[in-house]
Amino acid sequence: FLVAALDQPLTSRSFFSSHWSAATASGRTSVSAAFHSVIPLVCSCCVCTSRFARAKRLRRRSQGGSEHSTKGFFDDWARWVEDDFVAKLDLVEESLPSEFARRIGTVPSSSKSADGSPEAIIESRVWSGQAPDAPVRRVRYVSVDAGPQLQAFNAVVYPAPSHGLQPVLGVDVLSFNSHKRQLFGVDWAPMLPESGHIEERIAPFVRSIYDDFEAFRSAPGGKVYGESPEFFSPYMFFSRPEGPEAISAGSELWRVFTRYFDAYREVLSDSPVVDEVCSAQAQERQDAYDAWHAERDPALKVFGNMFGEEWTE
Repeated sequence: FLVAALDQPLTSRSFFSSHWSAATASGRTSVSAAFHSVIPLVCSCCVCTSRFARAKRLRRRSQGGSEHSTKGFFDDWARWVEDDFVAKLDLVEESLPSEFARRIGTVPSSSKSADGSPEAIIESRVWSGQAPDAPVRRVRYVSVDAGPQLQAFNAVVYPAPSHGLQPVLGVDVLSFNSHKRQLFGVDWAPMLPESGHIEERIAPFVRSIYDDFEAFRSAPGGKVYGESPEFFSPYMFFSRPEGPEAISAGSELWRVFTRYFDAYREVLSDSPVVDEVCSAQAQERQDAYDAWHAERDPALKVFGNMFGEEWTE
């Protein structure tokens, strides 16, 4: 995931980078790239269906069995994305292949605490825009539940290229070792590195949020992506919060997350459709964004250890 990569090193080995990527690197297709090849599930009751599916998953968890007996720590974050973001847009949930929608792996013994779960569960959901003028191309979130060793939530929103060079929105929130280490990051990733582009497309809409919560910000590291990474804005909100209450629903960082997402939805909903030339440029820059992250992704080793190298590749 993004924020852990920005805060290297987390452990003696590389950990999560941005799984906002959906590209191929060195001829290998990443797990997130597979998400982009699936066929949308056309269903007039898609919102009700997705909520039913989510409730069913939570019931399975509460009943024990092969899943953890408690819900994932960031389930409230996932629920908000579905009910308060996706539901307000003209999106349809995609039917992922079962092997990518959910997988149960094993927490490596070297990372396992005495009271930790031996299982690691990764779940993914994807929605896509259907109308020709839909402002959003795709929304995806991934959650990882490895008991007290790791709880993680990542969501990314790709704008429709037909709406021009709009930024890509992403959030990561992670908890390690029973909340002893926590990371949070949310950003509107610019499609062009020029400051003028950022001041036009991003600053007017998130600067006030960024400033209002200054007391909760931390300076990210630059080990993985460098000091001036191409696809990060100066308004990326990064934090190393302490204690589970700091990343719970209703916390100050929760407010940052929801306000970044609400502002983004409003901007995209009001954005006009552009001509084919501008649309092609926007698609090209989103592809470059994916490729850039895929080349710098240190998450494969960790996912390989938890879920198997073949599945991860």
